[in-house]
Amino acid sequence: MPDLTKEFIKEKLEMINSQSYRVQRDADLKRFQIFNGNLYPAMKEAILEEFKKVETVEALCRRMVPINIIRKIVTKLAGLYVEAPIREASDDNESDQVMIDLIEDSASLNSRMKEANRYFKLWKRNLIEPFVDDFGMIRVRNLLKHCYEVFSHSSLSPEIPDTIVKILKCDPAEPTKCEYSFWTDQEFKIVNGNAEVLMDRMMAMNNPDGINPYGVLPFVYINEASYSVNPLPNDDLLRLATLIPILLSDLAFASKYQTWGIIFTIGYDGDLPVNPNSVISLPFGPDGEKPEIGTVKPEFSMDSALSYIQALIDFLLTTNNLSTNAIHGQLNAQSPASGIAKALDEAESTEDKKDQQDYFLNAEYELWDKLANNLLPTWKEQGALNPKFFKGFSDGFEITVILKEPRIFTSEKELIEIAKMKIDNELSTLRRELEVLYPSMTPEQIEKLEKEIDEAKAKKRKREIDLMVGSMKPFDQDEQNNDDMDMEDEEMNGREG
Repeated sequence: MPDLTKEFIKEKLEMINSQSYRVQRDADLKRFQIFNGNLYPAMKEAILEEFKKVETVEALCRRMVPINIIRKIVTKLAGLYVEAPIREASDDNESDQVMIDLIEDSASLNSRMKEANRYFKLWKRNLIEPFVDDFGMIRVRNLLKHCYEVFSHSSLSPEIPDTIVKILKCDPAEPTKCEYSFWTDQEFKIVNGNAEVLMDRMMAMNNPDGINPYGVLPFVYINEASYSVNPLPNDDLLRLATLIPILLSDLAFASKYQTWGIIFTIGYDGDLPVNPNSVISLPFGPDGEKPEIGTVKPEFSMDSALSYIQALIDFLLTTNNLSTNAIHGQLNAQSPASGIAKALDEAESTEDKKDQQDYFLNAEYELWDKLANNLLPTWKEQGALNPKFFKGFSDGFEITVILKEPRIFTSEKELIEIAKMKIDNELSTLRRELEVLYPSMTPEQIEKLEKEIDEAKAKKRKREIDLMVGSMKPFDQDEQNNDDMDMEDEEMNGREG
């Protein structure tokens, strides 16, 4: 376990402020900005790298198509908390269950864990920090990746951090104005960029000796990698999230010039009126040359470009464990942006959510264990906790967490077709399927609806029988009598013969 000596802190600050670490934090910040809808700066930066002419850059920027690929894909993949999980005291202790429910509500835990799931897919890691607000209420926040660094000094568990550094203020040009908080299991210090402890900050927290009052790191770190606390980032997601909207913007830019042809003249030097109703009279040349007016229409294959974009999205979805069947045929020259948006909406995650469950179940158990045994008792002792949480958890408290399978959205038409198929194949009953289709109805309402459906079916069958009977040829007695007389005549003729 490392000690927070000045030499140790200085070494870590040199790493944190090194070129490689700062470049990675800049990339992490860019991911966060794009994920939250701020795509324009990244697109403009990419355009400026390719084009130098101011007029071209401005024209391209006016025709940007900001389809947010990162947000769509991350939200699709991060679906563990779409359905609220079940959290129950393992021994059915009612007092513990009350505390679980209180903390869930106070911390808005399901919302924060949904956010944690998205950050995990965005950065392949996430750092959760429980804390107490000014009113003594228990809260949970997810730290942004560009605002912290984690370190491990273990050769046995290099993926588990033993030192966590929160970047509170950072200006490498003026180290004395920087602030960092260092955490280990045993120590806690707030320092500036010169590794000097800020004693005024420590005294304000009644902790001049820099002791970690919790005895554990008061964070929960979720890490996708098993080889390091710092998983390698996905370059494809960030690059293609910028490239695809730029390619769409290129199409929008090209379509502007594809619509209007270039007018040229031969044998005439002067301005031409370009109004649709203009009559243009051109003089012959001095030697009798016949003047000409022509147009050049730019040739640009919109469909070929869209096929290329479709292939890129196809690869991107596949590498991020999303099915790609929905995208084929979605892109067309009339509505490329809406086609891409629809394809991403319809893409479905495959095995990825199963892989995430282990990470987040472990995180849930670690969070509740630290709350029960380390954080709540310390907050209560410090007088920071609201009285409603004073009771705390029982000795030996354990929690059971069940992450529900996210439901795939199904239209009402599809639900009805599935219900009909089950009933027709005698795999279910009308009442059971009505309960699925109308979950908000009471048993009495379901029974009434079932009766109305049966009555409607009976009336329909009666109408069908009436129509069938009505369509049959009426019985004609006269025709029957004539048939009988013809048969008698044939018999008489036979006897006479």
